[in-house]
Amino acid sequence: MEQQPLPEWIKAAFDGRFNEQANIIGKMPEIEPLRLKQVELENQLKEVLSPQLYQLILGWEEILNYRHTLEKESLYYAGITDGLQIWKHLLNGISKRL
Repeated sequence: MEQQPLPEWIKAAFDGRFNEQANIIGKMPEIEPLRLKQVELENQLKEVLSPQLYQLILGWEEILNYRHTLEKESLYYAGITDGLQIWKHLLNGISKRL
């Protein structure tokens, strides 16, 4: 079954929902201890690394985070597209029986 690309208007709606969910997840109780540990490690890195090396690590982290974001967004869109294809298939099956 060939998948059609999603229209731009629906991508914008999905982006909004994705960002809304990311915000909710960021406020989950199990996230806070991880955030605090991250801040603690960041402060330790600032103390022990030269500014140049610290900036290099920040650049690496930025690219890593961006890559993970793109991967998650791709998985999200794939899930939505797959779900819509399944829904379409089910609707076609129901309409054929009527």
